[in-house]
Amino acid sequence: MGKFIIRYDRENCIKIGACAIAKPEVWGINQKDWKADLKGGVQAGDFFELEVDDVDEKLVESALCCSAGVIKIFKKDTGEQIA
Repeated sequence: MGKFIIRYDRENCIKIGACAIAKPEVWGINQKDWKADLKGGVQAGDFFELEVDDVDEKLVESALCCSAGVIKIFKKDTGEQIA
């Protein structure tokens, strides 16, 4: 199926937490500033990114339910945005 990149613009997170509710294995809530943290994500310029082998319905939901629209998921090989 290929690999995927989760790209997260943490600076513009608005602290709703819906991503962590949808997919707690990937998203946590930072107790210091109440923004979401992308577990295992690494900073890449202005974003945090995490490469994953698989995307399931809950991971897509975690991106789509973000009120600020700061979570995107791309196919690594083509760059096509899937969420």
